[in-house]
Amino acid sequence: MTLPDGYRKKIEMLFTHLTRILKQDRLRLRGMSGATDEFTLAAAVQNLRR
Repeated sequence: MTLPDGYRKKIEMLFTHLTRILKQDRLRLRGMSGATDEFTLAAAVQNLRR
């Protein structure tokens, strides 16, 4: 599946923001539920910062 360039760039910028600015370079919680919780929290932080 290919994504439009604008959509793909927007998603990649969000992940870049996670890794560089929020220093989310690795998951600290274990398991699938831990990873889900961690990404949900990171997404909430990004939304609050907007």
